[in-house]
Amino acid sequence: MLDISLPYKPVVMLRPDLSDLPGWTLPEGYTPVPWEPGMERGWCGIERACGEFSTIDAALERFGWEFLPFPDLLRQRMWFALSPDGEPVATVTFWTGRHMGGSMSRIHWVATHPDHQRRGVARGLLAEVLRRGAALAEGSVYLTSQTWSWPAIRLYKEAGFLPVYDRPACWEGDWEPEVAWALIEEKLLGSAF
Repeated sequence: MLDISLPYKPVVMLRPDLSDLPGWTLPEGYTPVPWEPGMERGWCGIERACGEFSTIDAALERFGWEFLPFPDLLRQRMWFALSPDGEPVATVTFWTGRHMGGSMSRIHWVATHPDHQRRGVARGLLAEVLRRGAALAEGSVYLTSQTWSWPAIRLYKEAGFLPVYDRPACWEGDWEPEVAWALIEEKLLGSAF
């Protein structure tokens, strides 16, 4: 869940390469599966439950313009973790973005349904997607996040992502990385998990 008690500040993280990836796996009973047509409702449900969208319709609209024009890429790059009962409960996408200048690999829209958080589902799915992404691309991979997602940032740091302080080439809007990382580090130091 998002921690809206903090001021909202965006951050960018970079993994310099796709070597030496973590060997994490999904917990027993959870299965990684690629996107197939119709799974957008699962994505929307997960993102809505995590507080990213106020309605399923808003999530569907975002999915429609950001992902649906690229069904072949979705089949390769968007992954879900299915729960033991076969429901999509987590998602990670190995996409591309332009925040850093030219086109670059990006981890995008990482989310785990609150009912399945703190079980290692996001950890296992992120590692799975990074391994699969390494077969699709070379070089660095980045992600964008925000102070409100500081628990996820712990995971990203453990997966080898590093804070970016220099303003990315194509970044629009607020950019105060020193403030953002100070808030995040304070939360990480004070948390018990």
